[in-house]
Amino acid sequence: MLLVIVPLSGIAQHHSPIGVSIYSDFFPGFKLHKNRFTGSSVYSLQLSFYDRDYTRMEYTLHYSRGYDSSISHSVGLSAAYVIGLSNRFLLKPGLGLDGYKLTDRSCHTTFRSILNKIFDIYEPCDDDIHTSFNPFLAFEARLSEHLSLFIRTSYRLMLSSTDYVKETITETAPNGEEITRDIHGTEHSVYGAGYGIGMGLRINF
Repeated sequence: MLLVIVPLSGIAQHHSPIGVSIYSDFFPGFKLHKNRFTGSSVYSLQLSFYDRDYTRMEYTLHYSRGYDSSISHSVGLSAAYVIGLSNRFLLKPGLGLDGYKLTDRSCHTTFRSILNKIFDIYEPCDDDIHTSFNPFLAFEARLSEHLSLFIRTSYRLMLSSTDYVKETITETAPNGEEITRDIHGTEHSVYGAGYGIGMGLRINF
């Protein structure tokens, strides 16, 4: 089917090279590690660039808030192949990648945790890492020269690496002082996070 549609992609040259979008996504059931949230929604701000001269791909950076109060935000990027169905309608199959920041973690960045491990610095909180891979299909309709409406359906496959305390040990310092510290481990898991469907407005430049 894709081989039949691809020859029509030349019509997609009318697609604007730069766009800013406001997007809302709804998840009937969204799973993050051992928690499942029912009826979650997320709001995103997206910045897109369409490479119409070489790859015919649209690349998007996005920042999202919502999901649940335990999740601060997510940041990600995506790439989609732009298929022109007509001068007004576009089809965009693609793949996204998102990283999630939780609100109850005292560590701020994964980069900070990596430096701690390299320099053997103990910190009571290692970052949990939650990353999703999001295949999606979007349909976009041009309402005017500078405004488009799009709907998108997606599925999220999640990869989580979570920190836990394996054991607590007590060591005696040279001065005789006893020091107690936790030994941490990391649990890795791969699971389906859920389907999503959403709608957005895109401003074309």
